[in-house]
Amino acid sequence: AFLVPGLAGNQPDTVYPLYLWLIHGTWALFGISDTWPRLLPPVLGLGCTVMIAALCRAIWPGWAGLGALAGTMAMGMAGWLVFATISGADLLFTLCILVALWGLIIGWRRGTWDGFVLLGFGIGLGFLVNGLSILVHVLPVALLTPVWAPALGWATTGAAKQGTEYAGSSGWRQWYVRLGISLLIGIIMIAAWIVPAVMASGSGEEMAAIALLVSGFMFGSTVFMTSGVGA
Repeated sequence: AFLVPGLAGNQPDTVYPLYLWLIHGTWALFGISDTWPRLLPPVLGLGCTVMIAALCRAIWPGWAGLGALAGTMAMGMAGWLVFATISGADLLFTLCILVALWGLIIGWRRGTWDGFVLLGFGIGLGFLVNGLSILVHVLPVALLTPVWAPALGWATTGAAKQGTEYAGSSGWRQWYVRLGISLLIGIIMIAAWIVPAVMASGSGEEMAAIALLVSGFMFGSTVFMTSGVGA
């Protein structure tokens, strides 16, 4: 039941586990109550606001107060306020995307590995929230970073001159190698959930589940439908 959480032993289709794990975690710490699941969306919304501010400061380090302004504007948006009151995984998925993009910017600006680890961490967690759609939000930005990032003038700022190491064709290759390692980190995190979940199913459907994962289809629907996982 921990690998693929569900309701009364029933696993819903195409629902990924991380948000449900958070609910189970609050219940384990504070006792079973509907209060903790209701508090998760506002807390996640606050986390997204903090990440928006951090991301803005990383992209435009010379613009004083931009991070606080962006976070305040996000909190004041009607759509943001609505989603902050709805129990669901949308804000958690948004938080994972922001973490991945923040790591991407740090990796470009500093040329250090901590950013690429954050990128892989965000991709792995994003999959556990909403499947392979995390790549739709992160991968195009990552692949085109050597195209759009120099336009921000980072290479001319003292704090960001590390970005010049990605200039030219050799720099592009170095960037994509590091990006590939970030994807590998995400894949390892995904496999750390998928493999035990398939093994626990005790069903002949695990090979079909792996085939669906490789093809990029909604793997979660197969895992949740395999027998025995929630037993």
